[in-house]
Formats: sequence, structure tokens, C-alpha cells
Amino acid sequence: MSKSADCGVIWCSERAAYEIYQDQRRHLLSFEPGSQEWFDWLAACSSFTFQGKHGAMTVYQERRRRGGSYWYAYRHRAQKVVKKYLGRSCALTIGRLEEVAQQLQQVRDGEVAPAQRSSVPFAMQFVSATHAEKSTAFQQTPFASLVAADAPLFLTTRLSLPSLQHPLIRRERLLTLLEQGTTYPLTILSAAAGFGKTTLLAQWLAEYHHLVAWLTCETEDNEGSRFLSALIAAFQRIEPALGLTATAQLQRQPLAAWETVLPVLSHDLASLPACLLVLDDYQLITSRDLHNALDYLLSHLPPQIHVLVSSRTTPPLTLGRLRVNRQLFEIDEGDLRFNAQEITRYFSELMQRPLRDEEVHLLEQRTEGWVAGVQLAALLLQKHTGMGEVLHAFTGQHRFVYRYLFEEILAHQPPEWEAFLVQTSLLSRLHASLCEAVTGQSHGQETLEALEEARLFLYPLDEERRWYRYHPLFAEMLSARLRQSRPELVPELHRRACTWYARQMLIPEAVRHALAIPDTRQALHLILPEKDELSQEVPLQTMLEWVRILPETLLLEYPELHLHYASLLLITYQFTAADARLEIIERSVYEMEENMVEQETRLGETAFLRGFLAICQGDLARSLFWEQQAVRLLSALPEKQTVARFLCSLLQMQKTKPDSPARSGEPSRENAMLKEFRFLATLYRLVQSAFSCQQQGKLRRAQALYERAAQLIEQQQQVFADASLNIIFSFGLGYLRWEQNNIKEAEEILSRGYQILREVFASPNRTDTAWQYISKQFYKMLPLIQQEILLQGVSTLAEIASMQGDAQRAQAILRNFARLVEPFPCASTLLPQISAQRAVISLEAGQLTEALTWTEQQPISLVSLPERHEQRGYLVQLRLALMQVHGRSQRTVLRAALPVLQQLLREGKAQTRPGNSLELLMLLALIHERLGEHAHSQDVLSTVLESVRLEGYRRSVMRELPLLEPLLRRSAASSPTLSVSLQSVLAAASLNPLSITQPDQLALLRERMRAGAQILSPREREVLLLLGTGASNQEIANQLIITLGTVKRHVNTILAALHVSNRTQAVARARELALL
Repeated sequence: MSKSADCGVIWCSERAAYEIYQDQRRHLLSFEPGSQEWFDWLAACSSFTFQGKHGAMTVYQERRRRGGSYWYAYRHRAQKVVKKYLGRSCALTIGRLEEVAQQLQQVRDGEVAPAQRSSVPFAMQFVSATHAEKSTAFQQTPFASLVAADAPLFLTTRLSLPSLQHPLIRRERLLTLLEQGTTYPLTILSAAAGFGKTTLLAQWLAEYHHLVAWLTCETEDNEGSRFLSALIAAFQRIEPALGLTATAQLQRQPLAAWETVLPVLSHDLASLPACLLVLDDYQLITSRDLHNALDYLLSHLPPQIHVLVSSRTTPPLTLGRLRVNRQLFEIDEGDLRFNAQEITRYFSELMQRPLRDEEVHLLEQRTEGWVAGVQLAALLLQKHTGMGEVLHAFTGQHRFVYRYLFEEILAHQPPEWEAFLVQTSLLSRLHASLCEAVTGQSHGQETLEALEEARLFLYPLDEERRWYRYHPLFAEMLSARLRQSRPELVPELHRRACTWYARQMLIPEAVRHALAIPDTRQALHLILPEKDELSQEVPLQTMLEWVRILPETLLLEYPELHLHYASLLLITYQFTAADARLEIIERSVYEMEENMVEQETRLGETAFLRGFLAICQGDLARSLFWEQQAVRLLSALPEKQTVARFLCSLLQMQKTKPDSPARSGEPSRENAMLKEFRFLATLYRLVQSAFSCQQQGKLRRAQALYERAAQLIEQQQQVFADASLNIIFSFGLGYLRWEQNNIKEAEEILSRGYQILREVFASPNRTDTAWQYISKQFYKMLPLIQQEILLQGVSTLAEIASMQGDAQRAQAILRNFARLVEPFPCASTLLPQISAQRAVISLEAGQLTEALTWTEQQPISLVSLPERHEQRGYLVQLRLALMQVHGRSQRTVLRAALPVLQQLLREGKAQTRPGNSLELLMLLALIHERLGEHAHSQDVLSTVLESVRLEGYRRSVMRELPLLEPLLRRSAASSPTLSVSLQSVLAAASLNPLSITQPDQLALLRERMRAGAQILSPREREVLLLLGTGASNQEIANQLIITLGTVKRHVNTILAALHVSNRTQAVARARELALL
């Protein structure tokens, strides 16, 4: 019983009910005495004060040595303490408490006659008894806190510094701010509930090197004499003899104005040493007189005293003067919010549950740094398996969040404010006029400003304070409160908001509220006239959800909106749904009684969208058919007809193969459609022909065609805007520069093309209508038909990054490209090739584990001709076979693969299969060499060196030098011309060396392959991983839930497999072999 009770149970005559308070901050709890929550509270509580109908007392729970606990009541009488037995927790009912309180009151009244009782308020008696009389002996007794029952409850704890009851993270930046604030006369710490103000102060004051006078304010302190008495009592904690004159004056004149008391107190304060006065919960002080009193005190404080005011609202003091005079230091919500680093530390240091960076970002976004919100999320995490579940459940309607916000904030607001908050919770943004329209209240601007000043989780969105928003968790709690208390009001509030937004021409917000009523017809009438503009203002997915909510009957009534729905499905790559929707539209057009022109127009628009759908699905012929239908039917819409005509021309060029490189530079003059788009069409044909030459190994012809395209662009003095041409041109030319060993230029060109590719397929232009976006996307998606050039360009860019030693960036390029094409049907053929290229990057970086993992997942056989999209993976498998298999088994595998490789070469020459024929030739030469067919190997390599001489190949040959250099030198020795070709390759390699596996590294790779794939089992790898962390055998057994003997057997097996004699050598060898 050495400290006073922090909790209390008080009879409230106004409500005719008992109020239960928790801790010294007087947090009001919501349960009733006698309920299950009451007994749970008693089990967790050690003491509380009781003020009932018939008396007051302090109640303590005392534990016995032999077990069990019992409750006792205490009441101060003169300078003695009377003790009464109450019983166990199960017997502690309100009736029992009232009975004992009445008995103690009768005992006290029997000792002191009414005539002898002082007329001085008991608050003064308390201050006088504990400080003015300086009864040191009494203050040091265990019962010093049990003062007169009529004294204000919680006064002793109001003067005590808050204790640190829970582990905390150290927020160095805030402690520095508080320390910096002591150089100013006044520091204001203001933020809404749950931002950790008092906890921060407790943490800081535990390290503060000066004396502290602490006062926790209460509502009752708005009585001037009570506040001044408590203020003097706080200072008397530093100097008991201080303020005796002021105290005596208050005792003589309890209603004395502060003007007569504070001058005397200010004079006494001059004798104090350097100290700090903290006024906590100052938002409870609403008396204008007391604000004036504090202004006076601040103006007359001696310089060694610093004042810190902690409040949930901005104190209504004369702050403007203090700011101008640099006498004010302010710390607000912006400073108190948890940042990402602090959230990370909170979960890792206190919760022992480290979060990933993306989880930290989502939690910070959800809570907006609200400290209590982060703590509540941590409590939820204890009951869930992952942060994903927590974030899904963590809303303002969750009982943890709801009860905190309701009990701490909403329950303490005046009725008109509570009604305003609850009724405006449905608004995503708040404006004075909007709030007045929704709530029916006047003075909307004044209310919003007052709520902001009161720190009720309302934040301005502009400097003029015209628009505001609620904290999302607070808004969700208010919305839940509205649906609980006034569910019938919700549709009407949405209707009022919809009307206001529609009048202000803020259509997106009006639609949201119309759908929330729900009034789908009203939403349709809002969407239909503004559908194109809305597509620019709101995300496509949101627009799609709006239209999807509309009933089918409404969509059939309005074909224009129905077509818009189909276009949204196409734009968002929902091809199956779009196809079904277009079929419904066509059927409804035939069934509706419209004139012929309108019917043809609707069918033309449908054909236009079907053409877009066909190209998305990779069906070039069907796309051309539908666009030709659109050209025929869209005569009433010349703008769309022109776009369809242009798309037809592009599709015709895409469909027609170049007759020969010599004739491919100009489009057919017989095609009348191309005359309108001659510049663009010519460029397209040039670029397409250049890439075709690249595929055939004719690099010099490809370079000439790219140069002609560049000249045409320069003549027009513009960079063509067509994204598909930009991508194909950049990827084709970039690969050419790479092959010619112009690495810097190649990287710049390829990076430009890759950036365009990401921009094209990431999101629509915000200025485009849905139809404009459809038409642009139509021909932007043509590169997806040219899958080979896309893959070649991106793979080359990744290879440049790998060559520069940045394998991580190389993998990221390929991974992002895979995500880009994943929504499209072509992903089924592109993704396996991207995966194979990632395995190539892993091999070049020496990351054998990743390459092996990829190999084990592939169904590709070396003895079967691969499909077109499997060819890249086949070559990777073939390389791994050359590296991994040895002796007779290798020759068997390679002999079976030889005809497959020869067939790939024949198909490549016939242009029926894309690919790098030079790579195939070099692999073929290597297989012949391994099979002992040296003459065949030399013939093939002579062809390779001839391509180097004639076409300028460099990088493809340089890539294979670690394997083929001895063989190439042998072939070059037979011809001076071939020798010159080889020397050019070797010279290029010395200028821009590849970061690839050298012969000595190749031997190490083979050992890695054998060790990782054949020697260690999955369980032995787990043991090896734990050995790498320094774990003992017993720790490994505990971690893997196996016996100690099993661990020892695994360790012995690992030592034997790695040819080492102890654990340290095993870890070192494993790291050499990239097993750790």
C-alpha cells in the first residue's frame, strides 16, 4: 500500500449509475459493476478508490503467503487509518462496497462533531496537510495517500510523474525535441488521443536532470480555486514551503480571483531552482479565466522555470505573441507519428516479430503513424499468423480500435459535435457547405475549424482550410457508430451528399454516393453523359466496378454505356468477360428497333472492339477482318473510322512478310489506305525488315535498314510517336549495337525501348478517353505479336547488366518484363523463355543453385525437338549437360541431342523458327568436339569465323570464348582470313570483357554441381545451413525436431561428402561451392 490507487468507482447522481475509471488519466470504462468484465477487472486490479452514495474509501487487495487474496477498505480518521474487511473478489459487489463505505462514514462522523468540522474545502485541507504543515513523519508512512475522504479523488496521483509500465522503444528524435524545447519558456505538446504524449513525457522525464512539478488536469479543475490549489501543490512537491501565502489566501477566500493569487505565487516561484512545470491533459481546461491565468503566469515566470503543456487540443492561449517573440516551442502530431523505422523497431525489439519492408509500409499507410493504432495492430498480430491477416482485420470497426476511439474520444464530445462527426463520416472529403447540406447544421466552417483545433483526427487538405479529411480508422469507427445508432439515416445522408456533389459537378463523388444509397439509375444518369471524362478522372478499375454494379436491364437500355463497359473490360485485360459482353451487345443491337445508321454504328463500334480483342489474343487474321468490318460500318463516326483504317494498314503490313530485304523498304503503292499514313507505314516496314535480316544473320543489311529509318526520322525532324515502332526500333537497333560491341550505345538504346515498353503497358494516359486509349493500345500491342524482338531486346539489356557484374539488376529486368506480359495470352509462350533467360543469367553469375532449381522444374528433353517457345530453355539445358555430364554418359546424351540441334539450324535457315543461328553453330561445334569429331567441329567453327568477317559479329562469339577459344585458334590457323576474324573478336573481348565463367571457374562449377545435386540430401542441406550459423548439434536437433544421434550421423555424412575433416572446414568448403 505504498502508493495510492490509480483506479476508481464513483456514483454519478446525474446518470444514476456507477462510473468506473482506469488509471490516473481517468479513462472511463464501459462495463457495469457486477458483470463478468467487472470481475475480470478486479482480478487485474490491486487497488481503487470508491465514492458511493453513502461514503468514500480506498480499497486494496492483499495477498496471503499461503495463497489467496482478500480485499480491505481503508478510511482516514484524524491521523489514523481505519481498516475494514471486504472479502474475496467474488463477494465484492456494489452492495458490499456501499455497506462498508457507510460504516466507515459513520465511524468518522462519530469522531468529529459537526460543529468542529472546518468550513475550508477539503481540497485545501489536503494541500495544507500534506505540504503546508509538512508532516514529514506522516508522509513517510504507508498510509500517506489515504487522506480525507472528501478530498478530490486521484489528487495524489495527479501530482505524480507517470510511471513507465511497459517496455518502450527509444525515440531519440523526440527526446531531442523535448530537450530543445527547454530553452524556450513554453513547450506545447499537442496531438489527438493515442499519439503517446504522456508515455513520451514519462520516458523523457526519467532521464531529465532538473526538478519537475507535474499536474494532471481534470474537468473539475475548471473551478479556479481547485486548479490554483492543485498548481501550488505541484510546486510544493519541489519545495513544501512554497506558496504558503497564496494557499492561506485561497483558504480565506475560496472564490478569490486568480489576479490576487498569482502575483503572490509568481513572487514565491522566483526562489525555486531550475525546474519544469508539466500540465498534462490540458484539453480538459475550458475556463477562459484559467487560460488568462496561465497567460499571466507565463508572462511573469522567472527564467529558470520552463512550462510544458500537453494537450489533445491546441491550448487557447495567446500563442501568436509567443511565436513572434520566439518564446514558444511546438511539438504536434506530425512529430509524434511513428515513422517506418520506428514501426520496424517496435515490432522487432518489443514484439519479437520482425516485419518485412512492404508490411511496414502498409501498416504505416493504414495507421498514418498513429501510435495507438500501431500498438493495437501489434495486439492483433499476437492472435493472427501474419501481418496480412492483421491488416485485413484492422479497421475502425474492429472491437479493439472501436472501443478505444469511442471511449477515449467520441464519448467525451458534446452532442452536436458527436452528431456532426457521425453523420459526416460517410464523406471521403469534408467541405463546409457539403457538411451543412448533409447534417442540416449551420456554421459548417466554424465547426470544422473547431474540430481541427480539438485534434479530433481531422486534417486539412489545403492551406486555405477549405477541404478536410478524417483519419481512416477514425472515419471507419464513426461510420460503424452511425450504422449502429441510426441505420435508417444512412441512405438519406448519401442522397444529400450525392445531390451536393452533382450540383458542384464533382461527378465521381456523386456516383460513389449514388451507388451507396443504392440508386443505380441515378448513378447511370451521372455516368452516361460524363463517361469519357470520368475515365480520365478515376482509376479504370474503379470505373469498371461502378458499371459492373449497374443492373443488366439498365445496360441493355443504354447501348452506349454498354459498349463503354466492354471497352473497360478490354483495357483491363479481362478478355473472356469482354468477349461475352460483346456478344450480348451484338444480340441486343439486332433486337432493338433502331434506324439502320444507328444499328450499323453500334455494330461498327463492336467490330472495332472485337479487332482489339483479337490482337490481344494473338490472332492477326481475325483482327484484320474485324477492323475491316469497322471501316465499312463506321461511316457515321469518321474519327473512329479513320483510326480503324489506320489499324487495318498496320495489320496488313504485319501480316505480309517482306519479299526480300531489297524490296522491303517501301510500302505497296497500290494500297490506298497507306497513303494517309505513308510516313508511319514506311518506318514500320523498314524496322520490320531490319529485324527480319537480324534473324537471318544479315547484320550489315539490318544496319543499313535501321540507318534509313533513322534518316527518315531526321528528315521529318520528329521522333515518331507510335510506341510500337519505338519499342521495335530501339530493341532491334540496341541488339545490333550490342552484337557490334558498342556496349554503351546499346545500353542507352535498349533502356529507352524498355522504358517505353513499361509506360505503354503499365497504365493509360490520364488525358485519353476510353475509346482513344483503345485505339492507341491497339497498335501499341503489335510488338506482342513480335515476341522474338521483345524477348531479344529485354534479354540483351539483362545480359549487359550481368556483364557489368550486376546480376541482381539483370534478374529484376527479366522479372519485371514477365509481370508486364503476364496478363496477355502471349504470356504462355513468353514466360517460359523469360524463365530460361533468368537461368542463363544465374549461370553466368555462378549461381548454380538457382540454375539447378530451374532445371529440375523443366519438362524439356534433350532428345526431342522443342517447341518454338521451348527453344531457349532447350539450349540452357544443353549447356548444363555440357558442363555437368562427363565420360561415356556425356557422349550418349550429346549424340542423342546432335540431330535435334541440326534440325533447329535447318528450320532457322528456312525462317520457320526464330533464333540466333550463330549460337546454334557454336554449340554444334562443341558437341562435335566432345564426340571426337574434330573435322566436323573445325568446319562449323570456320563458318562461325566467316560470319564474323562478313557480318561483324562480336559479342555472340565472345560469350563462348571460355569454351571455344582453343578450338577457334585451331580453326583460324588454317586460314589467314579466319585468323584476322578471330583476332578482331579477341581484341573486342579485351576492350569489353564479359563477367562470365572462365575455364578454372568451370571446374569449380562442375564440383558445385556434383556436391549440390548428387551428394547432399535435402535434410543434410538443412543441417549444413544450420552449421553455417554456428549452431551446436543440440541446437540443430531442437530446430529440426530430430534426435542428437541423427544430427551426428548427418554431420559425418556431410564431412565425408565434402572431403573435409571438421565442421569449420565443412562450412568453408560449402561457401566455396555456393552451398551457403
